[in-house]
Amino acid sequence: MKTEDARTLVFEMVKTIPSGSVMAYGEIGRMVGCTGRQVGKIMATLDGPLPLEPLPLIGEIPWWRVVAFDGALPIAKRKHVLEMEQREKLEGEGIPFDERGRVNMRLLRAHEMF
Repeated sequence: MKTEDARTLVFEMVKTIPSGSVMAYGEIGRMVGCTGRQVGKIMATLDGPLPLEPLPLIGEIPWWRVVAFDGALPIAKRKHVLEMEQREKLEGEGIPFDERGRVNMRLLRAHEMF
């Protein structure tokens, strides 16, 4: 799959995650035909240089609803401030965190709603 096609599919899938729900990188990857690692790399481009092809406005993509398979927030590895923003946005949507700072994936997986 071409990178541009994968980016479009990933961003379109992320836009379908309803408020109060999350999806894991790997779940998105399986639904669009790439790996969770590829989804992570694609999602990381949201705060990087703009692509050659026009993409939807960044504000329209609820990036904060994408988490690790175990409910962790791996964005913290890149920028701690983004982890804090992601958690704040998720909590604002009513998503609770456990004592380890993780989302309960069994309760909040969006793909079960599709």
